[in-house]
Amino acid sequence: MSETAIKHVTIPGLRLHLRRGDPDMLWVNGQNLLLLNRTAADFVETFIDVMCGYSDNLNADLFKQDIAARMHQRYPEVPNEVLTRDFDYIYGTLLEVSRGNCPVSDVKLETRETDPKLWKAPPRMDLALTYSCNNNCFFLLYRRTT
Repeated sequence: MSETAIKHVTIPGLRLHLRRGDPDMLWVNGQNLLLLNRTAADFVETFIDVMCGYSDNLNADLFKQDIAARMHQRYPEVPNEVLTRDFDYIYGTLLEVSRGNCPVSDVKLETRETDPKLWKAPPRMDLALTYSCNNNCFFLLYRRTT
């Protein structure tokens, strides 16, 4: 895994944007930033990879079995039923956060300290395209006078 791999998926009601690195960061619906430990990031990355390979006809049981099988390759010492249970917990947590519940007070996630100055890039940037411009560029002044 490269240090700054970025993966994302959108499903009804849930958009995930995962950036692997130090720290592993997950944006939920573009609003909540979660700092993940390595195992949680592996689950989310596997979920995104599996989800991107499915069509509209999703069988939830086969889907979870696929995730458990892939996670078992990373964590062979962990039984598939434990991996499936842990995925259900992580997915349920992400759904709660996506519904607007506070990750700390409502969902009871632990907080993690991090120093944003050490991040290689900002976790999010917003770009707004408009037709208004506060620069008095030469070509705009020329166009106004002609």
